[in-house]
Amino acid sequence: MSTNETYRKTIYGRPATVRAKLSLFDNHIAPYTKMPAWNDFVERCIADWKDDDLSTGTIKTLFSILADFVKFHWQVILDTKRLKFKFFGDRVVPQNKIKVWNALQVKTALHRAALKDPELQDLMVVALETGMRRGEIFALTYEDIDLINSQITISKSLDLETMEVGPTKTKQTRTVQMSTRVAKIFEKGYTPGKETERCFKAYNPNQRLKALSRGGDLPTLSFHDLRHTFATTCLEKGLSPKWVSATLGHAKLSTTFDVYWQCFQEKQNMENLYE
Repeated sequence: MSTNETYRKTIYGRPATVRAKLSLFDNHIAPYTKMPAWNDFVERCIADWKDDDLSTGTIKTLFSILADFVKFHWQVILDTKRLKFKFFGDRVVPQNKIKVWNALQVKTALHRAALKDPELQDLMVVALETGMRRGEIFALTYEDIDLINSQITISKSLDLETMEVGPTKTKQTRTVQMSTRVAKIFEKGYTPGKETERCFKAYNPNQRLKALSRGGDLPTLSFHDLRHTFATTCLEKGLSPKWVSATLGHAKLSTTFDVYWQCFQEKQNMENLYE
């Protein structure tokens, strides 16, 4: 029995609490438990949480599970109070709120990238119109692209640190739609007989993306923020949260609500509700 399986059996409490903790462990901690050093493992887990902009309550629960697992596996007592302050500040909230571009800013950024960095522009279009994670985009091969049905099958992810391909973050395979613009990007790069080749050269696009914002007319975003831009744009346009969640590859619909709660804060007309 693996360490993860053994640890899962130690989680106890009311059924609903156990289910919630197991889900958090599986989605946000278990993917990194094979890392040999406990301190690298801890930092990798926390980086994952920051990328997902999880709610305060979820982060607090994750810290509790993380400390429990590190004690179980490495016999090390974590100073969770220090870690919370170091990575999330005094109130245990992500230091960086979700940052997105509006429609005009997206057009400006894509136009600028077309002139200065066409390679980056292709990546941006795919991220902005599919919501895929960076590692998922770089792991794509032409076998994953269905140009006839305008679909992309997402089953793996590339770790830019190790350059190893593994499963997606939730270890699930999903299929997402392609817009005409996204399909054209894959069409121009495809060579018959080379279906196993990767669609994009892997690199860290954050610095090149940051260069587009010089001048002050565009907020500086990370590549992961393009995923947030896709999600918030879809939700603000009234697309189904369930569809958005499935497209993003979230393990649960509640994750989508946790991350993008601000999209659901608009006041509704409650007058004459039953008339």
